Amino acid sequence: MKFFRLNLFSLALIFSLAACSGFGVVSKTDPIDKLNQAESLYTHEDRPLMAEILIFDAMKIAKERQDLRALGSSYRQYADLLRSPAITGKWATHYRAKGFADRSITFDTRLEKSNEYYRQAISYYDQAAKQFTLNNQYDLLTNVDFNTATSYSQLGEKLKSCGYFDRALAAHKEHVKRNPEAKQKTGSGNSVSELVAVEKKKNGCA
Repeated sequence: MKFFRLNLFSLALIFSLAACSGFGVVSKTDPIDKLNQAESLYTHEDRPLMAEILIFDAMKIAKERQDLRALGSSYRQYADLLRSPAITGKWATHYRAKGFADRSITFDTRLEKSNEYYRQAISYYDQAAKQFTLNNQYDLLTNVDFNTATSYSQLGEKLKSCGYFDRALAAHKEHVKRNPEAKQKTGSGNSVSELVAVEKKKNGCA
């Protein structure tokens, strides 16, 4: 079943409204790069329309490449966007009147729909995790388990969230064991272990 649909009018509308805000957006072909840029756009620059375009671009590329990790992250990123303050700020009037790139979503149903996107993200992450485990790619396994944990956290499913944080830490330790010289710092400057500990405390994990 098709999870979302876009029509030509929707795309034309989004591109038209986002055109003036498209300056400074660098064209990228890697879906993860697109998602990182999208996150910056809606969390720091208040540009959710352009972020939507990048997220769906990333989703399309990930599907074409059968990149399950990027596909999961595309769905998770869109779920995050639907819940973000960028939607309820100055863009609220636009979204109430015009809706979203996923035409099945309205302003009033966005939170419920974000849950569907989180669950779809988890499904793709679990498939990716099986591949990474089979191929001994424990660094990537750490990433998808961590993102699965945060997705469950957003859904309010504490036990599953805490369990996946533990799985992420175990995968990281296995990666370091096999690759002693591996980089252990995250984008925040914390180690993976420190980041997991912070998230577990935030989520009330034992």
